[in-house]
Formats: sequence, C-alpha cells, structure tokens
Amino acid sequence: MNIRPIFWLLPALFAAQVQAAPLPPKVEQSLTAPEEHFDKQPPADVPAPPKPPQQSESGSLTISSEELQKQPALLKQAFYSAIAANNTPAVRLLLPLYRRLPDGNEEVPIALSEAMIARADGHYAQAIEKFRFALDKQPDMPVAQMSLAQTLHSDYRYPSAAKAFEEIAQRTDLPPEFHQVAQTYLNSIKAREDWKFQVNGNYLDDKNVGNTPDRYIIGAWSLNPPESAHGISYYGSVSREKWLADHFTLRYGADLYGKTYWDNHRFDDLAVRVKAGFGYQTGRSETVVQPYFERRWFGSDGYSRELGIGIDWSYWLTARNQLILSAAHATQNYDDRRYLEGRLRTASATWLFVPSGTQYWTLGTDWTRKTAQDASDAYRRQAVRVGWTQQWPAQFGTSVNLSWAKRTYDRPNFPFNYIRIDHERSAAVSLWNRKVQWWGIMPRLVWRWQQTRSNHPFYGDYTKRDVFIQLNKAF
Repeated sequence: MNIRPIFWLLPALFAAQVQAAPLPPKVEQSLTAPEEHFDKQPPADVPAPPKPPQQSESGSLTISSEELQKQPALLKQAFYSAIAANNTPAVRLLLPLYRRLPDGNEEVPIALSEAMIARADGHYAQAIEKFRFALDKQPDMPVAQMSLAQTLHSDYRYPSAAKAFEEIAQRTDLPPEFHQVAQTYLNSIKAREDWKFQVNGNYLDDKNVGNTPDRYIIGAWSLNPPESAHGISYYGSVSREKWLADHFTLRYGADLYGKTYWDNHRFDDLAVRVKAGFGYQTGRSETVVQPYFERRWFGSDGYSRELGIGIDWSYWLTARNQLILSAAHATQNYDDRRYLEGRLRTASATWLFVPSGTQYWTLGTDWTRKTAQDASDAYRRQAVRVGWTQQWPAQFGTSVNLSWAKRTYDRPNFPFNYIRIDHERSAAVSLWNRKVQWWGIMPRLVWRWQQTRSNHPFYGDYTKRDVFIQLNKAF
C-alpha cells in the first residue's frame, strides 16, 4: 500500500565554458553543475487499495425484508448462517431486521456482525474491539478467532496478529485448513522484515549531455557547442523494517543512483543516500519519518553533502482515493562551490485515484525552496504533474506522466540585470509486458521528452528526447 509520491528530473545547468570574453569563475562553475535530481521512472506495478480479508459472497436472499420480518425463526437462521459464512453483504442487510425482533439483542451475534461490517468498511480498530468482545463472551469460536487475527493483520498490528495466528496454528482441534491459513499469514509477517532490494538501469545516448542552449553564441560570449556522451544510468536501493510494536516499525536503508559515461567521464554523476527512522502504519494511513545523509560526486571529484529529514504521510480517504503528502528539510554543503551552500525545503501533495484493479491516476503539485549564499542561485520552484498507468489484456502495461514547472530565482544573474525565470516541461511514456521477463528482470520501453525555456541566455532554451529500454528487478 505504500504507495509513495513521484519526484521529476529538474533540468541541469549548462556544461559549457565561455571561449570568447571570459566569465568570472563562479559563472563558469554554474555552467558545469550536475543535475539536481536523477530521473527515476515511476513503478510499473499498479497499486491496489487496502482490502479487508476475503469474504464469502455465497448465499442470497430470495425473500423480501417484509416477509422475512414476519418469520422470526427464518430470520434468525439466515442471520446466524450469514455470520458463520463470513457473508458481510448479507449481515449488513439482516442486522437491522434482527435488531427489530423482540429477542434480537444477543450480545455475541450483534458484536460479530458489527465487527464484520466495520472491517469491510475499513474501520479496523472498531472491528478488533467487537471481535475481542465476542471472544471474551464466548472464547471457543474458531471462525471469530481467525477473523480477529486477519483484522489485526489488515491493521498492521503485526506482533498481535502473529500471536493470534500462532494460537490458531497450535490448536489441535481445528481442521487443517485453519492451520494452513494461519501459517500463510505467519510467513507473510516474517517476510515483511526481510531485506528488500531494487535495481534498474538503462543505456544512455545523450547528444547534449551538458544541456547547452540552442543558441550558444551570445553577444561577446561563445559557449562550447553541445557535447555527446554514451553510458548507463542506474539506480539501486536496499531497505529493511523491524516491527517494534503494533503499527510501529524501525526503517533503514540506502539508495544509490547515478550516471556513468565511458566516453565523457567529466559528466559522471553518483549519489549515495543512507537513511534510518520510524514508521507508523494502520490499515488506512502510513507515516514515515527518516533522517538521511547524502554524499554526491560529479566527474571524479566530490561535489556536495546533504543532511536532512524527510516526512511522508498517506491516507486512504475511500477505497479508491488516497492522499499522499511529503516534506523534507535539508542543509546542503559543497566541496568547492560554497556560494551554493544553504538550505533545501521541499513539499508535495498527490491525489491517487484507483478506479479499478488495472489502472490508477495521479494528480500532484510540488514546491521547492532553495537558499544559497549567492542569492542569484537561490530560487523557488512550483510544479504540477499528472500520471496514468494502465494494465491491458495480454499482460501489457503502459504509463504516461506529464509535468509543468516554473522556477524563479531571487536576484539577477550575471551579467544581466533581471531575474532569471525557467519554465520546465516533461513527458514520459512507458510500455512493458509482464510475460517478457528473464530471471525476474522485466524490460520497459521508455520514451522521454524534456524542454526548458529560460529568459537567461546562458541557461536558455533546449529540448531533449530519449528512447531507451529500462531493466527493472525487485527482490
């Protein structure tokens, strides 16, 4: 469920040196700065909203509510049978009718039916309370015991769920099916604490690796023409979580992402981030707080260090709609370019809509505030983005993502006496087929388009297009 927000590639400054009238060193350095973020494609998997345990839909009523109300014995039998069969739709229909009976106030059946309805509606805490009440009154109810354990699992109360499933697995008076289900859940709880790995990579054929503007002869200055580079882009992550108590986890891991060009190492880029923090998760919401440290190298030299903290929060408003919020605050220090040192603050909001199990839509907005010792390198950036991912017949899948952004700097940038403003647009389309995999590695065909329009000629207008195959592996 962890469906986390998507951060887009921010255009780089231009990798060029002035050949005619020389520029101050600070300007030359700014024209050879690396990209602020690496491009990490959105996941191909279609997320599904949280689901309650599977419920039986067997059994249907062929008698009207009015007629059923006139036959109390039949009504009770239908009500008890619906509870025993875990048939929540029938229980939802019959409970109000049962309450109208003169003796329709039995605590245990009412508690069990209310628990089933609450679980189906995603109100897990209420469901757990009702199941426990019923089991306190009547302990020997294996079906209710299993339902309680499953609900604890759905609400991410894993230590309590593990204890409940172990009790079921140890009972010798239950059918083998109960033991099998309990063991399956116990295995899934244990697997949740395993190390998780993810890697992806793709070939790079960049004809303008330095993002040189279309016009690179500007008055008395002449920027180097566009440079090409060939190499690979790669990303890898390792993470783990340990359950401390119901809902609470310790989370830690590392990310590595970069680009390597075998014919132009001047633009090699590598960043390594380590993080550790805590998470709180329920059946409907998740909160993660993780401090982190990132070290970055550009070319063959150290480039920057970043120390910060990130906060992510998500909440399922309904079974199909999720709200995702993220924020981060960091201090940035640079090996050589001290004028860039300052603070970086980011925030984002994303609405996730899952109309079916085969597609989802995202609509989001991002905000960035970068401060720097030199105010001409400080800026504010606002962005909006939209995405659509679809699973098609024959296991084909597609993903389309669009974004628009505006970046406004604080003060004029040399040698022009006006505020620099960049307009950024990007689009990405991915195609894959789940049948096409080798050793768990699934290729995706990706087309990507990026465009930047700036009023500052040194960082001016340029457009980039890429088509490549990306390889993905998670284990």
